[in-house]
Amino acid sequence: MDADTGLTFNDYSARIGSIIGSISGNSVGNPTTISVTGNSVTNSAVSSGLSGSNLVSGRVVTISGTQTSSSSPTILGTYVVSNTGTFPSSSTFSIPVNVITAGGSGLTYSTSSNLNNFNDLEACFNEIINRLNVDPGATYSNFRPVSNTSLFEAVIVSINKKLNQITLNIALQFIPGQVTIYNSIPCEIEYSPSVLGDPLMTKHMYEATFMFNNKAFTQGTISYASDLKPEFSYDTFYGQGNGIFGHYSSPGFGFGFFGGASNSAPVRTYIPRDQQRCRFLRVGYSHSVAREEWALYGITLTGNVGLSTRGYR
Repeated sequence: MDADTGLTFNDYSARIGSIIGSISGNSVGNPTTISVTGNSVTNSAVSSGLSGSNLVSGRVVTISGTQTSSSSPTILGTYVVSNTGTFPSSSTFSIPVNVITAGGSGLTYSTSSNLNNFNDLEACFNEIINRLNVDPGATYSNFRPVSNTSLFEAVIVSINKKLNQITLNIALQFIPGQVTIYNSIPCEIEYSPSVLGDPLMTKHMYEATFMFNNKAFTQGTISYASDLKPEFSYDTFYGQGNGIFGHYSSPGFGFGFFGGASNSAPVRTYIPRDQQRCRFLRVGYSHSVAREEWALYGITLTGNVGLSTRGYR
């Protein structure tokens, strides 16, 4: 933005840059007032080396080092700053600490370790917006600062404990901040073995149809096992989503029912080949996504009966 010839101001990057500065002392009071002697902005040449704090209210700083005469209580730590005065000339800012004994020089303040902090991101964004609204070169002056947060929701599909990393079912524009994780309640059902009217005759069951009350859920897993292959085979299928705005339907926005509703179209799936030849078939369904409801009304198996009276060699 500083290089945009259509704008009048060229200090946008300086206002939100990575800043490190020296502290000459702090006052008694709540909040305590920090005095600075100089600073540098590592990603801007415009305001590098000024005597002011170069901070705007709301930014997050970390104070470290050793004071020549210690403040009581200590002001070491990470804080949201306020009362930053006129940018960039003001040489003071405040932090929310109730100081009863003033401190001397020797400390430094820095924003570099907090650039992904939610409060710092919000303060920088709002500073840009407020600056644009008073820039004579900007076409519009009604840009809206951020005053609230929007919650995003996604389903965790895998967890890598070694890397401390989770994988989500959809890509969203998350920013650093607090998250709430809901644990799912695994649900599993299994129907009585289906024999298609004759428990002894060998059958060829090749297709299954599942009737749900609706498909307003993320995904489920169907399982099959037969008398010839007792081990279950699993097949995961996907519903039309649980109502996450903008991602509630497949293949994307505008392809489903707005608001998280869904139709009751049945789910049809082929039965795994190694389970198709059998005398009876066991069918199951499982679901383990938090904050979702589902109801399975019934299943229909399609196949051929009367292939043989011999089920085993």
